[in-house]
Amino acid sequence: MTSRRAIPGGPGVLILALGFALGARAETSAGPPAPPGCVAHKAPPDRDADGVPDGEDACPDHPEDIDGLADGDGCPEADADGDGLVDLGDLCPQEAEDLDGVLDGDGCPDGAATVVFAVTVPSGGTVPEIWLELFPASTQDQVDAPLPKHLHFDAGQPITATLTEGQWSARVRAPGYRDYGMAIQAPGEGELRVLLDLVPNAGVSELRLDVRDTTGRPLDARVMLEGWPQAMEAPRGLLNVQVPAGELRLTLTAPGHFPKDVILAVEAGQVLDQQVALKAMPLAALVMDRIELAEPVTFDPGTDQLTTASFEVLDEVVEVLRQHPEILQIRVEAHTTDGADTQRQLYLSQRQAEAVVRYLVGRGVDASRLYPVGFGGAYLLSEPALRDGVHITQRVELVVEQRR
Repeated sequence: MTSRRAIPGGPGVLILALGFALGARAETSAGPPAPPGCVAHKAPPDRDADGVPDGEDACPDHPEDIDGLADGDGCPEADADGDGLVDLGDLCPQEAEDLDGVLDGDGCPDGAATVVFAVTVPSGGTVPEIWLELFPASTQDQVDAPLPKHLHFDAGQPITATLTEGQWSARVRAPGYRDYGMAIQAPGEGELRVLLDLVPNAGVSELRLDVRDTTGRPLDARVMLEGWPQAMEAPRGLLNVQVPAGELRLTLTAPGHFPKDVILAVEAGQVLDQQVALKAMPLAALVMDRIELAEPVTFDPGTDQLTTASFEVLDEVVEVLRQHPEILQIRVEAHTTDGADTQRQLYLSQRQAEAVVRYLVGRGVDASRLYPVGFGGAYLLSEPALRDGVHITQRVELVVEQRR
């Protein structure tokens, strides 16, 4: 390897070292002497000529960009405003992009307004799915933001969008209703409210449901229409909904009642009033591979001590097992909350499951038909049960493991 080093003797005197000395001493002129009383000062080296000496320059080969951000370190800032867009492609390198969903790729904050969309249905019914598309009306804006905003409404709920100042086009569509477009002039700031009136398609019908128990008492029910994306709530059993003409398949459920499948035929433009009665379940009933409980099995808080309120439902479990001798084995599951102390919850749930088995055996059930398993908080409910207005996950479940 070749290296160069300065040797005494003045400027321009070098020796080439290759493991042995080669070359000769070269004489150069040092120039005229400085005038008496004057001392020559040499500026410190600055390879990138950005005014920051190499000894203080963290980036000696890349000049500082003097953008008011850490200008003394000698390095150019790749993203001066810290918005995640490098300055080379940032139209506003000193102003951070506001990431409001409007032209977020240009690096500039957008003067924008909050636009609140609300939906009305002539009949006052429920629309399970509404889609709103928003896109800039001007050609230039469409080049900058070629994709429209796709916004999904929850049934009956308003939705907000942040739109830059100017004209926007909106398209609204919902199953069973006419698609339509409208123009929106978004202000530069503040809030704008837009009302969307849905107009039913010709041939669309209306279904008015009334869900009750067999005594005529209204039930808080849930209605699932085949082919629809989500179930609909029917508080006090009442639900008005726009539906397509033809055959409808519905499944109705309510706490403590057997589910019911219903098939209805509706004609185009018809308003169909339909009352459905759900049969109350006994406190315990065999449904498929489970013994379903209409009332929960409960324990004194933090213990395996059954509450007296649980005795009645467990007595009905005994009766179900008596009526179904073909059931050879039941898994008695106990579940607790997802507490911080996992081991304690697991231990507690095992004791609770064993307490249920002891009660059933004490009422005459053969112990060989039962085995207890405590799961702690490992299997939480996706939709916790509601008891006295409080969501709970503690529960006992009875699963059929083996039949004759």
